[in-house]
Amino acid sequence: MSGNYTWFIIDGIGPFFRGIERHRVNWSKIPFGHVDACQLLDGPGFEQVVSDFETVCAKAAAAGYTAITLDDVAHLVPDDHYPPEMNRKIERYRTTYRKLFAVAADYGLSILITTDFMFRHPSLDPVLKRSWSRNLACFVRMNNRLLEDFPEIRGVILRVGESDAADAGGDFRSSLMVKSPAQARKLIATLLPVFARHDRVLIFRTWSVGAYRVGDLIWNRDTYDRVFHGLEHPNLIISIKYGESDFFRYLPLSRQFFKGPHQKIVEFQARREYEGCGEYPSFVGWDVAHYRAALESAPGMVGISVWCQTGGWAVFRRLTYLEDAGLWNELNAYVIVQLFREGATVDGALRSFYRQRFGEGRWDKWIELMELSDQVIKELLYVREFAERNMYFRRLRIPPLMTVFWDHLFVNHSMRKVLGCLVLDREASLREAARSMAALDRMVVLAGELGIRPQDIAFQRQTFGLLAAARDYYLRPYQPAFADRLTALKEAYQQAYRIRYAVKLDFRPVRIRRKWFRRFLGLLLRDHRRYRMLDHVFTIRILAGVYSVMRWLVPGLIPRFARERAMGLDVVFK
Repeated sequence: MSGNYTWFIIDGIGPFFRGIERHRVNWSKIPFGHVDACQLLDGPGFEQVVSDFETVCAKAAAAGYTAITLDDVAHLVPDDHYPPEMNRKIERYRTTYRKLFAVAADYGLSILITTDFMFRHPSLDPVLKRSWSRNLACFVRMNNRLLEDFPEIRGVILRVGESDAADAGGDFRSSLMVKSPAQARKLIATLLPVFARHDRVLIFRTWSVGAYRVGDLIWNRDTYDRVFHGLEHPNLIISIKYGESDFFRYLPLSRQFFKGPHQKIVEFQARREYEGCGEYPSFVGWDVAHYRAALESAPGMVGISVWCQTGGWAVFRRLTYLEDAGLWNELNAYVIVQLFREGATVDGALRSFYRQRFGEGRWDKWIELMELSDQVIKELLYVREFAERNMYFRRLRIPPLMTVFWDHLFVNHSMRKVLGCLVLDREASLREAARSMAALDRMVVLAGELGIRPQDIAFQRQTFGLLAAARDYYLRPYQPAFADRLTALKEAYQQAYRIRYAVKLDFRPVRIRRKWFRRFLGLLLRDHRRYRMLDHVFTIRILAGVYSVMRWLVPGLIPRFARERAMGLDVVFK
C-alpha cells in the first residue's frame, strides 16, 4: 500500500451522551449543555464518564487505533474577557480533560482536540465584533495557549466549512468565518508557525456544506489549489472525506487525494448517520476496501479518521463500545482500521471480529449476513439509478440518498415527481426492491441461526418494508391503494417501535406537468463539476436573493425539519 499510514484516529465523545433526555439528539459534537446540566464534570456522573472513556480507549486501541479525538478548544482555554464564572467552568473542564488524557495515554492513544473557526461567547462579541482579523488573532492566541498548557495534546482538528447547529446548546456557539479560499489559506498560514513551534499537528478538514465561495472546497479542484498550493508543511495534515459529499454510498473516491504532495488522511464513518445509526447492520467493508485500493497511488497518505459516534441528528442513540447494541458500529470501526493498518481482506477482518466477539462459529452465515446487509442498503435504502447520477446544485454535490435523511423517511408527491424524472429504468428499480425484501427475509433467518441481535434485523425488515411500498408509489402508475397501504404500514410501524424513523406521508399532488418539472430540474441541477454561466448568474447569485425574499414573505415556507437540523437550509444559499 502506498503512503505511510501512521495515523489511525477515532472519536471518543460517546461517554458524554449517557442519560441524555432529548428526544432527538444532536450527535455533531459533545452535548455541552447536557454535560453542564447533569454535572458530568465534577458531579455524580463524573466517574461514569471516566470509566466509559477508559472502556472506549481500551476497545479502540485493541482494534488498532492510535489516536482519539475530543471536543473542543473553546472549553479548554480561559480568557480575560470571559466572566469569572466562565473561567471557573473552563478550569473544571481542564481538570476533567487532564484525567481523560491520562487514560488515553495508558492505552497508547494520542489526543487530538477539535475546533471550529470561529467559536463565540457573548463576552467576546463586543471585543471581536465581526472583524475577521480580530477573530483570527484571538483564535491563534487561544490555540497557542492550548498547546502551551497541554503538552499531552498531539494536535488540533480544524473545521471551517460547517459550524454549530441551530439547536446547539452550551456556553459557546461557533459560526462560519471563512468565506473565501484566500481566508482559508491565511488562516492555515498564520496557524502553522504556532503548531511548528510546539511540534504539534494541525489537521485541516476540507468538509464544507456549500456556504460562501469556499463552500465547494470538498470537490472543486481549483478551490483546493487556491487554498493549499505551496502550503506543504510537516505540521499540516489535510483531512478529506472519501467522497465529494457526506458519508453516503455510491460516491467515487474524491480526486482531491491526488492533488499535491501534502500529507493527507481519509475520513470514514462507522456509525452511519444516514443508514440507521447502528440500529441495524449497514456494513461498509467492501466499499472501504475499494477506496483503499484506489488510494494506493495517492501521494502523501498518512492515515485514516473514523467517526464511530459523531454525526447527524437522530432519535437513535446507541453508544459505540459502551453497550452490546453498538455491535454494528463497532464492526465497521474494526474492519476499517484492519483494512488500512494490517492490510487485511474484508473476509479476514469479518472473521477476526466474529472470533473475538462470539468465539468460533459459522463464518459462512456471518459473511452472508454482511453481504446481504450491503445489498439491501444499496438497492432499497438507496434508489440505485438516482444514486449513481452525478448532480450538483450551486456549490454542493447532491446527496445520492434523498428519500431518507437521518431519522426521517419522506414519502410525498414532490419526491414522486423527482424520481419519475430521474429514474428511467423503473422496472429494474422495482425488481431491486423486491429482491431486497427477499434478502431481508433471509437476514432474519440468518440472525436467528447466529443468535446475533435478531431484533435489529426485524426492525430493519419492517422499516425497509415501508421503503419498498414507497418505491411502488414512486415508480408505478398511481393507484389510491398505494396511499392506503403506506398509511397502514406507518400505523403498524409506529405501534411496533418506540424508537423509529419519523415517517412523513403527504400525497397531495404537485400540479406541475412532468415535462415542465423536468425542465425546472435541468435549470437548477447540473451533471458535472464545472459551473455553467447559468450557475454564476442565477443559481448562485439571483436564486440566493429570491430565497431570502421568499423566506421573509412566507414565514412557513421552509419546514421546521429543514430550519432546525444542522445549520438549517439557509446556509446552502450563502
